[in-house]
Amino acid sequence: MRLSTHKAITRAVACAVGVRGGPLLEAMLRGVEEPDRNPEEEIQARVSRRGNVYLTARRVRHHTAGNRGRIMKRLWKARRCWLKGRPAEAAFHLGYALHYIQDACVSADSHGEDEARMQGMPVPLQAIDAAAAAAKPSPSFLEQALSRIGPSQPRIALENASVASALAAAAVFAPAEPPAPLVEAIEARKPRHRLLVTLALSSALAGFAAASASIAASMLAFAAALAFYAMDGEYRKLRKELKWFSRRG
Repeated sequence: MRLSTHKAITRAVACAVGVRGGPLLEAMLRGVEEPDRNPEEEIQARVSRRGNVYLTARRVRHHTAGNRGRIMKRLWKARRCWLKGRPAEAAFHLGYALHYIQDACVSADSHGEDEARMQGMPVPLQAIDAAAAAAKPSPSFLEQALSRIGPSQPRIALENASVASALAAAAVFAPAEPPAPLVEAIEARKPRHRLLVTLALSSALAGFAAASASIAASMLAFAAALAFYAMDGEYRKLRKELKWFSRRG
Protein backbone atom coordinates (compact mmCIF):
# COMPACT_ATOMS: atom_id res chain seq x y z
CA MET A 1 0.00 0.00 0.00
CA ARG A 2 1.35 3.41 -0.89
CA LEU A 3 2.29 5.74 1.93
CA SER A 4 -0.34 8.30 0.93
CA THR A 5 -3.04 5.62 1.33
CA HIS A 6 -1.58 4.48 4.64
CA LYS A 7 -1.74 8.05 5.90
CA ALA A 8 -5.26 8.67 4.59
CA ILE A 9 -6.57 5.59 6.42
CA THR A 10 -4.63 6.46 9.57
CA ARG A 11 -5.95 10.04 9.65
CA ALA A 12 -9.53 8.80 9.27
CA VAL A 13 -9.02 6.15 11.96
CA ALA A 14 -7.46 8.70 14.31
CA CYS A 15 -10.42 11.00 13.88
CA ALA A 16 -12.83 8.13 14.57
CA VAL A 17 -11.17 7.43 17.94
CA GLY A 18 -11.01 11.09 18.93
CA VAL A 19 -7.49 12.01 17.75
CA ARG A 20 -8.08 14.97 15.46
CA GLY A 21 -4.60 16.43 15.33
CA GLY A 22 -1.66 17.44 17.48
CA PRO A 23 1.19 15.28 18.80
CA LEU A 24 -0.83 12.05 18.91
CA LEU A 25 -1.75 12.20 15.23
CA GLU A 26 1.81 13.16 14.32
CA ALA A 27 3.12 10.17 16.29
CA MET A 28 0.67 7.81 14.58
CA LEU A 29 1.75 9.06 11.17
CA ARG A 30 5.43 8.66 12.08
CA GLY A 31 4.68 5.11 13.17
CA VAL A 32 2.87 4.27 9.96
CA GLU A 33 5.83 5.57 7.94
CA GLU A 34 8.50 3.75 9.94
CA PRO A 35 8.27 0.23 8.43
CA ASP A 36 9.05 1.69 4.99
CA ARG A 37 11.66 4.21 6.13
CA ASN A 38 13.55 1.80 8.39
CA PRO A 39 12.47 -1.73 7.45
CA GLU A 40 12.61 -4.43 10.08
CA GLU A 41 14.79 -7.44 9.47
CA GLU A 42 14.39 -11.02 10.60
CA ILE A 43 16.87 -13.89 10.75
CA GLN A 44 16.24 -16.72 8.33
CA ALA A 45 17.92 -20.12 8.55
CA ARG A 46 18.92 -21.92 5.36
CA VAL A 47 20.31 -25.47 5.10
CA SER A 48 22.70 -26.18 2.25
CA ARG A 49 22.86 -29.45 0.33
CA ARG A 50 25.82 -30.44 2.48
CA GLY A 51 23.80 -29.90 5.64
CA ASN A 52 25.40 -26.65 6.66
CA VAL A 53 23.12 -24.12 8.34
CA TYR A 54 23.42 -20.48 7.28
CA LEU A 55 21.74 -17.58 9.04
CA THR A 56 20.88 -14.58 6.92
CA ALA A 57 19.02 -11.36 7.65
CA ARG A 58 16.18 -10.44 5.36
CA ARG A 59 13.67 -7.64 5.25
CA VAL A 60 10.35 -8.47 6.87
CA ARG A 61 7.69 -8.90 4.23
CA HIS A 62 4.71 -6.60 4.59
CA HIS A 63 2.16 -8.09 2.20
CA THR A 64 1.43 -11.22 4.18
CA ALA A 65 -1.02 -12.34 6.83
CA GLY A 66 1.92 -14.04 8.53
CA ASN A 67 2.70 -10.87 10.47
CA ARG A 68 -0.20 -11.31 12.90
CA GLY A 69 2.14 -12.12 15.77
CA ARG A 70 4.29 -9.12 14.94
CA ILE A 71 1.19 -6.91 14.77
CA MET A 72 -0.15 -8.12 18.12
CA LYS A 73 3.23 -7.52 19.75
CA ARG A 74 3.11 -3.90 18.58
CA LEU A 75 -0.48 -3.49 19.73
CA TRP A 76 0.39 -4.85 23.18
CA LYS A 77 3.31 -2.42 23.35
CA ALA A 78 1.06 0.45 22.28
CA ARG A 79 -1.51 -0.47 24.91
CA ARG A 80 1.11 -0.65 27.67
CA CYS A 81 2.46 2.78 26.74
CA TRP A 82 -1.06 4.18 26.70
CA LEU A 83 -1.81 2.84 30.18
CA LYS A 84 1.53 4.08 31.53
CA GLY A 85 0.80 7.66 30.45
CA ARG A 86 3.06 7.71 27.40
CA PRO A 87 0.52 8.55 24.70
CA ALA A 88 3.00 9.61 21.99
CA GLU A 89 4.83 6.27 22.26
CA ALA A 90 1.51 4.46 22.22
CA ALA A 91 0.44 6.29 19.07
CA PHE A 92 3.77 5.53 17.37
CA HIS A 93 3.57 1.79 18.05
CA LEU A 94 -0.07 1.76 17.02
CA GLY A 95 0.80 3.46 13.74
CA TYR A 96 3.56 0.90 13.19
CA ALA A 97 1.06 -1.93 13.66
CA LEU A 98 -1.45 -0.25 11.35
CA HIS A 99 1.09 -0.27 8.53
CA TYR A 100 1.37 -4.06 8.73
CA ILE A 101 -2.40 -4.48 9.11
CA GLN A 102 -3.07 -2.42 6.00
CA ASP A 103 -0.39 -4.08 3.89
CA ALA A 104 -1.68 -7.53 4.85
CA CYS A 105 -4.88 -6.71 2.96
CA VAL A 106 -3.02 -6.23 -0.34
CA SER A 107 -1.72 -9.08 -2.48
CA ALA A 108 2.06 -9.38 -2.72
CA ASP A 109 1.77 -10.54 -6.33
CA SER A 110 -0.13 -7.54 -7.68
CA HIS A 111 0.41 -4.90 -5.01
CA GLY A 112 1.91 -2.35 -7.42
CA GLU A 113 -1.16 -2.27 -9.63
CA ASP A 114 -3.60 -2.63 -6.73
CA GLU A 115 -1.93 0.14 -4.76
CA ALA A 116 -2.19 2.52 -7.72
CA ARG A 117 -5.93 1.83 -7.97
CA MET A 118 -6.46 2.19 -4.22
CA GLN A 119 -4.70 5.55 -4.18
CA GLY A 120 -7.57 7.08 -6.14
CA MET A 121 -10.32 5.59 -3.98
CA PRO A 122 -11.99 7.44 -1.08
CA VAL A 123 -11.36 6.07 2.39
CA PRO A 124 -14.57 4.39 3.71
CA LEU A 125 -15.30 6.79 6.56
CA GLN A 126 -18.62 5.23 7.56
CA ALA A 127 -17.07 1.77 7.85
CA ILE A 128 -14.26 3.21 9.99
CA ASP A 129 -16.69 5.00 12.32
CA ALA A 130 -18.83 1.85 12.66
CA ALA A 131 -15.80 -0.31 13.40
CA ALA A 132 -14.45 2.12 16.01
CA ALA A 133 -17.84 2.12 17.74
CA ALA A 134 -18.10 -1.68 17.69
CA ALA A 135 -14.52 -2.41 18.78
CA LYS A 136 -13.84 -4.31 21.99
CA PRO A 137 -10.80 -3.68 24.25
CA SER A 138 -9.85 -7.33 24.08
CA PRO A 139 -6.73 -9.12 22.80
CA SER A 140 -8.75 -12.16 21.74
CA PHE A 141 -11.14 -9.88 19.81
CA LEU A 142 -8.16 -8.30 18.02
CA GLU A 143 -6.60 -11.69 17.26
CA GLN A 144 -9.90 -12.84 15.78
CA ALA A 145 -10.17 -9.69 13.67
CA LEU A 146 -6.60 -10.08 12.42
CA SER A 147 -7.22 -13.73 11.51
CA ARG A 148 -9.82 -12.56 8.99
CA ILE A 149 -7.68 -10.14 7.02
CA GLY A 150 -5.89 -11.14 3.87
CA PRO A 151 -5.33 -10.09 0.25
CA SER A 152 -8.43 -8.93 -1.63
CA GLN A 153 -9.26 -6.91 -4.70
CA PRO A 154 -8.51 -3.18 -4.20
CA ARG A 155 -11.88 -1.83 -3.06
CA ILE A 156 -12.45 -4.63 -0.57
CA ALA A 157 -8.81 -4.44 0.54
CA LEU A 158 -9.18 -0.74 1.29
CA GLU A 159 -12.30 -1.35 3.38
CA ASN A 160 -10.83 -4.32 5.23
CA ALA A 161 -7.64 -2.39 5.99
CA SER A 162 -9.68 0.56 7.26
CA VAL A 163 -11.99 -1.53 9.43
CA ALA A 164 -9.17 -3.61 10.98
CA SER A 165 -7.18 -0.42 11.64
CA ALA A 166 -10.15 1.19 13.39
CA LEU A 167 -10.71 -1.88 15.57
CA ALA A 168 -7.04 -1.87 16.61
CA ALA A 169 -6.93 1.87 17.36
CA ALA A 170 -10.12 1.82 19.41
CA ALA A 171 -8.85 -1.13 21.45
CA VAL A 172 -5.50 0.52 22.17
CA PHE A 173 -7.03 3.86 23.17
CA ALA A 174 -9.79 2.24 25.26
CA PRO A 175 -10.28 3.30 28.90
CA ALA A 176 -7.86 1.90 31.46
CA GLU A 177 -10.59 0.50 33.71
CA PRO A 178 -11.55 -3.12 32.90
CA PRO A 179 -15.22 -3.86 32.24
CA ALA A 180 -17.12 -4.85 35.38
CA PRO A 181 -18.44 -8.14 33.85
CA LEU A 182 -14.86 -9.25 33.16
CA VAL A 183 -13.75 -8.57 36.73
CA GLU A 184 -16.84 -10.30 38.11
CA ALA A 185 -16.29 -13.35 35.90
CA ILE A 186 -12.69 -13.72 37.11
CA GLU A 187 -13.67 -13.32 40.76
CA ALA A 188 -16.40 -15.94 40.35
CA ARG A 189 -13.92 -18.45 38.94
CA LYS A 190 -11.13 -17.89 41.46
CA PRO A 191 -12.20 -20.61 43.95
CA ARG A 192 -12.35 -23.21 41.17
CA HIS A 193 -9.04 -21.95 39.80
CA ARG A 194 -7.32 -22.36 43.19
CA LEU A 195 -8.72 -25.87 43.55
CA LEU A 196 -7.58 -26.92 40.07
CA VAL A 197 -4.10 -25.47 40.63
CA THR A 198 -3.82 -27.38 43.91
CA LEU A 199 -4.95 -30.61 42.26
CA ALA A 200 -2.60 -30.13 39.30
CA LEU A 201 0.40 -29.47 41.56
CA SER A 202 -0.46 -32.39 43.83
CA SER A 203 -0.77 -34.72 40.86
CA ALA A 204 2.53 -33.53 39.39
CA LEU A 205 4.31 -34.07 42.72
CA ALA A 206 2.76 -37.51 42.98
CA GLY A 207 4.05 -38.27 39.49
CA PHE A 208 7.60 -37.36 40.47
CA ALA A 209 7.34 -39.38 43.67
CA ALA A 210 6.09 -42.46 41.83
CA ALA A 211 8.66 -42.26 39.02
CA SER A 212 11.20 -44.54 40.69
CA ALA A 213 8.62 -47.14 41.73
CA SER A 214 6.16 -47.34 38.86
CA ILE A 215 6.37 -45.67 35.46
CA ALA A 216 2.69 -46.42 34.82
CA ALA A 217 1.58 -44.77 38.07
CA SER A 218 3.86 -41.82 37.39
CA MET A 219 2.46 -41.30 33.88
CA LEU A 220 -1.09 -41.56 35.21
CA ALA A 221 -0.39 -38.88 37.81
CA PHE A 222 1.15 -36.56 35.20
CA ALA A 223 -1.84 -37.13 32.92
CA ALA A 224 -4.13 -36.11 35.77
CA ALA A 225 -2.05 -32.96 36.31
CA LEU A 226 -2.43 -32.04 32.64
CA ALA A 227 -6.16 -32.70 32.80
CA PHE A 228 -6.59 -30.40 35.79
CA TYR A 229 -4.54 -27.74 34.00
CA ALA A 230 -6.71 -28.03 30.88
CA MET A 231 -9.87 -27.69 32.97
CA ASP A 232 -8.64 -24.27 34.09
CA GLY A 233 -8.44 -22.93 30.52
CA GLU A 234 -11.38 -20.55 30.83
CA TYR A 235 -9.80 -18.79 33.79
CA ARG A 236 -6.54 -18.32 31.87
CA LYS A 237 -8.45 -16.81 28.95
CA LEU A 238 -10.12 -14.34 31.26
CA ARG A 239 -6.79 -13.43 32.86
CA LYS A 240 -5.39 -12.74 29.39
CA GLU A 241 -8.28 -10.38 28.74
CA LEU A 242 -7.60 -8.61 32.03
CA LYS A 243 -3.94 -8.08 31.06
CA TRP A 244 -5.15 -5.64 28.40
CA PHE A 245 -5.89 -3.29 31.29
CA SER A 246 -2.65 -3.88 33.19
CA ARG A 247 0.26 -1.44 33.21
CA ARG A 248 2.74 -4.23 33.88
CA GLY A 249 4.87 -5.70 31.14
